[in-house]
Amino acid sequence: MSTTELSKFQEEMHEKERLHAETLEQNIHGDEPIYDGVCDINGYAEAPIKVMWVLKEPWEKREKDEALGGWYIWEPWTDASQMNPVWKTMMYVMYGINTGIAYSQMPSVNDKMLKMLKSSAYINISKLPGKTTSTSMRAPYEQWREILLEQIKGYKPDVIIFGNTYDGLFDKEDFAQKALWAEELSSPGIIEANVSEGTLLINAWHPSPMRVASHPNVTEEVYVDTIVKAVRGFKHI
Repeated sequence: MSTTELSKFQEEMHEKERLHAETLEQNIHGDEPIYDGVCDINGYAEAPIKVMWVLKEPWEKREKDEALGGWYIWEPWTDASQMNPVWKTMMYVMYGINTGIAYSQMPSVNDKMLKMLKSSAYINISKLPGKTTSTSMRAPYEQWREILLEQIKGYKPDVIIFGNTYDGLFDKEDFAQKALWAEELSSPGIIEANVSEGTLLINAWHPSPMRVASHPNVTEEVYVDTIVKAVRGFKHI
C-alpha cells in the first residue's frame, strides 16, 4: 500500500469511527472518538517491520458535561521526555525492534525513539474517551469489532502486539483461530507468540508499569527485551 493509499484508508477509517460513535447509546455526551492509527504515514509505509499496537482505550478528563474527543491519540507526542510511562515503554520496544539493542544498553527516551513510535500503528479497542482503566473490554470490543478488524486488515502489520487485549477478544477471530503457536518465540508468563498467515501475534501484558504489582517478574527490562527478541527472531534479524 502506497503512502497515498494508506493516508486515504486512515481518513476513511476515522470518518467511520466518527459516524459509529454517534450511534452508540452510551455516548450521552456526544463525544467524538479519539482517533488512532498511524501518526507518521511515510514512516510506517517504509518501515522494515510494520508493528501494530492494540491497547484498551484512550483517556480524557471530563470537567462537566462537555463533549470530549475529536483529536488524534498522537497529538501529545511532541516531547520524548514528557511522554507518559506507557508510551515510553512502547518507545523502548520500538527502539529495540529496530536496532537490536538490549534494554540495559539503551539510552534514555529520545526523539529517535519517538519517531519510531510514530512510525508504528497504534489502535485502541474503544475509540471513545475512557474515565478510568476498564477491567473488561468485552462490551467495547463488540461495539467496535468491525472497525477494529478493518483496521488490522487495512494497515497490514507484520507484527501485532496485543497489550492484554488478546484473550477472550481477538483470540476468537478467524485470523487468530488459524494461528500456529510459535514456541521458540514465546516466553511463558511473559508473552505468547503465534503466527497467522505470515503475521506475528504477540499476546503480551499491557505496557503500563502497573503490571509489575501483580507480576513483579515482568519488569520493564524483561517486557521490552522479551518482545524485541520475539519480533527479531520472527523476522530473522
